[in-house]
Amino acid sequence: MDPFTVATGVLGLLGVTIQVSQIVSSYIDGVKNATKAATELSTTLTILHSTLTHLDAFLRSESVRDNSFEYTSVLCSATGACKTRLELLRSKLSKHNSSRMNRAIHQLKWPFDEKENRTAVQDLQGFIQTFQFALTIDGW
Repeated sequence: MDPFTVATGVLGLLGVTIQVSQIVSSYIDGVKNATKAATELSTTLTILHSTLTHLDAFLRSESVRDNSFEYTSVLCSATGACKTRLELLRSKLSKHNSSRMNRAIHQLKWPFDEKENRTAVQDLQGFIQTFQFALTIDGW
């Protein structure tokens, strides 16, 4: 797989990251007991977004144009796994939009307990480290 194809996957991942960040931001604004947990997740998503932006620029640069990535490479696998994780987060966070009654109830409560929130943040931090390592290897 050429770097441009991997970059396209990274762009898709950026899109999901932005969507999840927007949902988390709406919780921060509207849910009083979600401040600490939501802020921690929001900060992690901001770092992920920044890292993915740099990774996209790297993959589109001349220095990797002739490289090839296998579908089983760590970078490709991490991109897919990260997207799956973010989509699960988006799904759970978006449930409050399913109906007017549910929306009012769900907006009063952060949808993750402490363990779920900590696990989500740790998972995303692991992906960030993987992506940052890929950038470090080539001096980005």
